Amino acid sequence: MTDSSDPLHSYLSQARSEGEQGPQGFFSLSKEQVLEKMASFSFPFRGAWLVRLVQSLVATGNRDGIEVQLLKEKAVVRGGLGARWTLEEVEEAFFAPHLNVSVGLHYLRTVLWFLALAGKRELWLHIPGQKDVLYWSGTEFRRFEDENHLASFQLVVSHFSYSETLPTFGASPKAVSENADLLHAASHRLYACPAPLTVDGRRLDTLFHPGFSEGANRRFPVVVGTRVEQGLPSFQLPPGTFAGVKAGELSGFPITEGIDSANNASDQPVALAWVVTANGKKGRDVEKWEPGQAGNRLHWIVDGAETAQMVIGSQELSCSVSFLLSAQSLSFDVSGFGIRRDELYQARLHKFCDLLNGVEEICSPGQLDRWQPGSEGLRNLIRAGETTGTFLKNLLAGSALYERLDSTPFERFLNSEEYARILRSAQADVPRMNASLAQLQPEIIGS
Repeated sequence: MTDSSDPLHSYLSQARSEGEQGPQGFFSLSKEQVLEKMASFSFPFRGAWLVRLVQSLVATGNRDGIEVQLLKEKAVVRGGLGARWTLEEVEEAFFAPHLNVSVGLHYLRTVLWFLALAGKRELWLHIPGQKDVLYWSGTEFRRFEDENHLASFQLVVSHFSYSETLPTFGASPKAVSENADLLHAASHRLYACPAPLTVDGRRLDTLFHPGFSEGANRRFPVVVGTRVEQGLPSFQLPPGTFAGVKAGELSGFPITEGIDSANNASDQPVALAWVVTANGKKGRDVEKWEPGQAGNRLHWIVDGAETAQMVIGSQELSCSVSFLLSAQSLSFDVSGFGIRRDELYQARLHKFCDLLNGVEEICSPGQLDRWQPGSEGLRNLIRAGETTGTFLKNLLAGSALYERLDSTPFERFLNSEEYARILRSAQADVPRMNASLAQLQPEIIGS
């Protein structure tokens, strides 16, 4: 992370030009100025610090679970992180941008730079195995004895800077906006998290979450597929995708395809995953849904988060597919989210296209019959939801049709003529979708 080709190194070198050069060639730009300039430039979208923090926990091997609470004055993030770092190591990394550290610790320090220096937020950091809590007052680090003796990692972040007055009654507009940004970022970036992830009690680690939907347009998942391939880095499917479904039941489950039912689906490393969707949109009557159109997309995943997404071609159909591909070991810009389109990136795109060209079809029209109202597949899905609850709730969250998390309204929708029309339109477009991907070339991706 510290060689001359690293974007962070280049950025810091550029930042030095803002200081004054002394007679010995040294620059007077202070450490704090460099850190604050870099922190304000690091994250390109609202709520990104939460995405980066979850990546930090995932990169350190956390698979036990991550919990986020969005409160009226602060956000609290907990994770089952062992004693990977000492507080001394965290402080040293914070104040030494050029220090070569592990990926997980680097993610964490960028979060701290952004919140502490640019945001001037109050922070409380607890790491298991450390006797003290690290507190950032808005201007400096202090330590306090850990009286609670927490067994897990915890970062508490104030929604306000140290100079702001906390609201006396109710939630302030700033806190409401901050919480909304964090929830949106988590929903649209962290659906691929390989550890159970909840935000205010909502399970987000699932491929059936609204990360694949925009605005009034909705993508209803109908088929999930995977491939294992030599020469491509692998990743784990988010465990919430199949939460509540026993491994032995996957082979007959109406939404899965290409999943090895002999093993726990979430434990299998895959090189490529995809979600085929039947696309709908709100009609003139806002209470009704009708067939919609959407394009195919490629979602780049690294350490459990979507770092970028790209459109595949320009064709939009009633049936489309979202692919998940690992961005591990690729080069990124200084923000850590933009992928550099270098030779390694081009080679991975070529490998992705070659892999797709070897797949006869992503799905068949007949597979959508499993979802037709009154079908056995649909009855199995509803029965599984009634038995376990979790999986059906994931689908309900993915459809974003209703806020209630019971099966009644969603079951009614699945058996409605509205959904049948969406399915029929999607079935008609399946051959065109497969044909558009049969001869896929790298130059039409993200162009």
